[in-house]
Amino acid sequence: MIVGVIGLVLVGHFVLWRELIPAVGVVVAPVPVVSTVVGWLFAGAAFGVVGVLLINQRSARPEVLSRLRWTAGIWSLVALMCVPTGAADEVVLPVDFWAGVFAGAYGVVMSPVAAIVVGLVWSLVLKLRPGEPTGRAVGWAFVGYSALLLVWGSTLLRM
Repeated sequence: MIVGVIGLVLVGHFVLWRELIPAVGVVVAPVPVVSTVVGWLFAGAAFGVVGVLLINQRSARPEVLSRLRWTAGIWSLVALMCVPTGAADEVVLPVDFWAGVFAGAYGVVMSPVAAIVVGLVWSLVLKLRPGEPTGRAVGWAFVGYSALLLVWGSTLLRM
């Protein structure tokens, strides 16, 4: 099963970058703001979905929690498919759409570094206020990272 999922992610990566992402870019290109947000949705919003799952882990009904888990899992696989490789370098995208896709995709690549930074900040906070971080706090960190990626995508072209 694991080999099958890895194969699906690899095939999905090439289909996503060669077919789906350019086709969506053509559709949303006329409206720059929408174009950036839609580009960000592929990978950047996956962090927000995982955050919503963690925030609602204890309070959601079991059927809602099940749907959130499936949504977070599938969206996370799509985010992994968005990790840029050499195949992504050849894809021509509208500029605003590219900024959103770039921010989300590189947000996935940089997530281990972001996790280390958050961990270090968290350790400083825990020295001031002892106690374990709750799932809600971690969920809000994911939502914040997702929002940060959207802001980065919208300002990327102005840097």
